[in-house]
Amino acid sequence: MSTNINQVYGKELLNFYKKLFEGTGSSYGFISPTHVFCPIPDKELVLPYPFLKIINTKPMQKAGEKIQTSHCYKIHPRMDISRLDHMILAESLGVDLLSILEKKGYPIDNYTKIAFLVFLLTHDIGHGPFSHPFEQMVEGYKGMHEDIGKRALLEEEELHNVLEEIYPGLTERVIHFKEHDTYGLSSLLEGVFDLDRASFLIADTYLMDGDTKYESYLSITNCVYQIMNRIILKEGKVYFEKSAFPYIDTFLRIRKENYEGEYKYATSVLDDLLLKRIGDRTIELACTSKVFSYLPPTIQTEISRFASFIAHMKEQKKDISISEYYSFGDPFFERIFRFLLLVEDSRLREDALLMISPISIYDAYYDIRKNEKETGEEDFYVVNQFTIYKSKPDENITFLEGSQKIDYQDCEGKFTRDSVFQETLSYFPKKPHSLTCEKELRETLIQKLNQALVEKESELKGLTCISLAEKVILSEVKRYCYCVKKNISLEEYTTLYGLSSNRIFAYLAMMNLEEASRIARMLLSRSLGYFYTEEEARREISQENKIYSKKDVI
Repeated sequence: MSTNINQVYGKELLNFYKKLFEGTGSSYGFISPTHVFCPIPDKELVLPYPFLKIINTKPMQKAGEKIQTSHCYKIHPRMDISRLDHMILAESLGVDLLSILEKKGYPIDNYTKIAFLVFLLTHDIGHGPFSHPFEQMVEGYKGMHEDIGKRALLEEEELHNVLEEIYPGLTERVIHFKEHDTYGLSSLLEGVFDLDRASFLIADTYLMDGDTKYESYLSITNCVYQIMNRIILKEGKVYFEKSAFPYIDTFLRIRKENYEGEYKYATSVLDDLLLKRIGDRTIELACTSKVFSYLPPTIQTEISRFASFIAHMKEQKKDISISEYYSFGDPFFERIFRFLLLVEDSRLREDALLMISPISIYDAYYDIRKNEKETGEEDFYVVNQFTIYKSKPDENITFLEGSQKIDYQDCEGKFTRDSVFQETLSYFPKKPHSLTCEKELRETLIQKLNQALVEKESELKGLTCISLAEKVILSEVKRYCYCVKKNISLEEYTTLYGLSSNRIFAYLAMMNLEEASRIARMLLSRSLGYFYTEEEARREISQENKIYSKKDVI
C-alpha cells in the first residue's frame, strides 16, 4: 500500500472538526463509537458530537439492523456489517477527502463541508430490510430508497431537529445538495467513482474469503486514496489528474469482480427471488379468511403485520408511512421466516426453510445453471446486467492534463471496451431421489433428533425470550423435551396435544439447538431424498455410518 495515503486522525482530526463547527454553536469534541467497524489500517474512525446525535436517531439506529450486503454474509459469514457501519465509513472517507482538498488550497466553506459529510452519513437511511432485494420484493421504483431517505430527513422529527440544531436549513441543504453545490463535490456522492462505492468496496474486499481477497483489499484501499489525492476542482466540476487513470481502472476492475463473484453470486440472487416469492405468497394467504387461525395468536399477529407492511409498500410506495417503514428491520423479517415454517402451505414453508438455512443447502433443492436460455420449466429465471460506468457524458470521469480534457472512455484501458457484464441464471428444482426406506429413515432421524434435544435440555432452561411469539415456541420445545424424557413417542405426543409432526419440527428448527435444529429442518423438507441416496439412507438406518450425509448443508 502506498505510504502517501492521507489519513486524518488524532489531533489533526480534532482540529478539522474544530474549524468545521466554528460559528455553529455546536460542540466539536469527538468520540469513537464502540460498535463501528473500520477496515482501514492505522485509521481512527471517530465522529464529532453533533454527528453522534444524528446516529442516535431512529432511522440511523434502524440502519444498524440492516445488513449492508444483503445475503452475501451467507457466502462470507464476516460480511454482516450494517448499513450504519457503511455510512459511518463513507463519512470518514469524506473527512479524508475534504482534508486533502483543504491542503491543496481549495476554499470550500464550512456549510458545504457539513452538508457533504451529513449527506454521506445519512445517504442509505431509506433502505428497507435486506436493502436492495427488499426493493425487488415490493416492486419498488428506481430511486425509491433515496426518496424515502429524503422523506425521513424531513418527517422524522428527531432527526430533522438534530440537523437544524447543527445549522439552520441544513436538512434542505443536504436533500438538495447537488443544486447548491458550486464545487462539483456532488459527483463524488454518486458516479463512476464515489465515496459510497469506495466505502463498501474497501469493507467488502476486507471481509470476503479467498486467497486473493486480501490482495484485492490492499489494492482497493490504496486506489481510493490515490484517486482522492489526484482530484482537481475546476469550473464547478471534479476532474482527475491523468496519473489517476490506472487507479480508477483497478477500482473498476475490483468492483466488477466483486459484482460477478459475490453481489450477484447465483445463490445470492436466488435468495432475492425467494424473498419476493415469500412476500407475494404470504400476502395471498393473509387475504384468505382464517388461513393462519391454527397458529398461536402472537405468531398470527406477527405474520399478519409482515403481510400488511409488504402489501402497503406495493400499493403505496411513495406514500408509505415513514413511521411504519422504520418499524421494520432485518431481525423482524428473519423471525417471520422462522414463523412461516409453521404454515401448512408446503411451497411457502420450504421457501422460508431455505431462507433461514446456510446457503449451501440450495444445492440440495436447486440445479443452478448459468447462461442458459429460458425453458419455462425453471422456478426462477433472471438476467443480471452490470455496467461499469454510466453512459451520460456528464457522469463520465474526465482527466486533466494541463488544459486538455480526456474522457475515461477515450483512454486505453481494461474497461473502455469491456464495460458490460451480463449473466443468465436459471434455477431448476431438483427432483429428490425416491427412497424405498424413507419411512424407516424418518424414524431413525426422529430418534436422533430426540437424543440431541435431550442433550440440550440444560441450555433450554437458561434461554430467555424477547417476544410472546418466541415464548410460545420455547414453551412448546420444553414440553416436547419433557415428554421425550418420559418415553412418549412423537406420534403419541402429537395425538395428545392435537399438533402435527411438522409443527413440532418447525418449533425445533426455529431454535438454535445445533444438531436437533439441523435434523428438524431436514424432516421439514418434502422428501429426505434431497439429502440422501438410497445407499446413504440405509447406512444411516443401520448405524454403520454415524456421519450424516451432507451434514453441513442444513
